[in-house]
Formats: sequence, C-alpha cells, structure tokens
Amino acid sequence: MNGPIRRLASLIFLTFAVMIGGLIWHQVVIGADYRNDTRNARLITFWATRERGTIITHDGTVVAESFPDPDNRHGFRRRYPEGAAYAHVVGYATALFGSSAIESQFSSELVSNRDITISGVIDALLGEDPRSKGLRLTIEHDLQIAAIEALAGRVGAIVALDPRTGEILALVSSPSFDPNTLVGHTAGIVGQALANDPAQPLLNRTISWTYPPGSIFKVLTAAVALESGEV
Repeated sequence: MNGPIRRLASLIFLTFAVMIGGLIWHQVVIGADYRNDTRNARLITFWATRERGTIITHDGTVVAESFPDPDNRHGFRRRYPEGAAYAHVVGYATALFGSSAIESQFSSELVSNRDITISGVIDALLGEDPRSKGLRLTIEHDLQIAAIEALAGRVGAIVALDPRTGEILALVSSPSFDPNTLVGHTAGIVGQALANDPAQPLLNRTISWTYPPGSIFKVLTAAVALESGEV
C-alpha cells in the first residue's frame, strides 16, 4: 500500500509544482507581455487612462502630458502639444490602439502607481514614490523643427546625431500624423484612415528598412549641418 500512496503523493506534489511554476511564469516572467498586448482591451484601457508623466525635449519643450479626461472622472487623457512633430519619437498612449514608441517603451516609468492594485500596495508599503515620472529627451526642439522644414512634406526621414556622444538630436519621419487625433470619439475612424493611407504615415521610416543606411560620413555631416542651422 505504501508504494502506490507514495506514487500518488509524488504525482500530486508534481502537479502542484507545475501549477505554481506556471503561475510564476505567467505572472512574473511574461506578465508584462500580457499587460502590453494590444489584444487585452481591459488592461490596455486601464493603463492608457491612468495619469502619465510629462515628456519634454532636452531644451524643455513639452511634447506629451496628461490632463483629466472629461469623459471619465477617474481617468486621464494624453495630449501632444506639438502634434505631428514628435509622433514617431514619442508615439501615443490610447485606450483604443494601445501605445507605441517611447510611450510604450517607458510605460512602467511614466504611469502613476497611485491605485489599490497589488503592485500599488506593495510599492506604498516599501515607501516607493507612487507619482508618475517624467522623461527628458535628448532631442533639441529647434533641430527637430529644422529637420521637419528640410523635408518640406516629402516622403523620407532625417536623423541627426551628436557625433561625440551618439545622442539623437532630431528624429523625423515624413509623412507624419497627429497623435491627438487617436484620442477621443473619432479615434476609430481616424486610426482606420491612417492605417489605410497609401502614404503610410504610421510607418517610422527612421528605424524601418524602407531606406538602406547611408555612410557614417553622411550621417555625421547631416548632424553637423542641422546643429549649425545650415539645412
């Protein structure tokens, strides 16, 4: 009798171990993947409607900020004061389309943790600051505008780098789009139109394989030209 009982006990123990391992895997290891999956509408809405920190350029121009949502007294809505100028750099954070670019990459830092979720309670007990954190980009606003004007609406991309540090001083993809239009009652219609636009305004040409990379000398020359205002 002891043999079958031991085997049954071992099987039960193994089953529980697999269940616990699976729970840890899904909750801890790949939990962020579920949270950021655009198919998870409930969580995407939850993250998109929370207060997010302000994003500014290196010289202090505000390119993303949150304000109380007029349609949801418990939520916030994202605003992009510079419109299309930083669409492919900053991206967007919306309930309908999820998030992209910097808004997506630094979501955990930008989003406020002032809530009653488990993570919020743990952070509060550990003395963590629950307020949303802001970001300062390396991009110089004047150079960004100069790059936009240099493209003059033509299809293409410009990236200006500081040759000494590798910091991005300007990053522009054309055509662009206004991320403010992806928030609000008409967001679905606008988003569909952008997705179907043959000019592909949603495509970030600065990081895609649409264009083959030029020589490093051309990149450095462009960076120096933009920095001195010669474009």
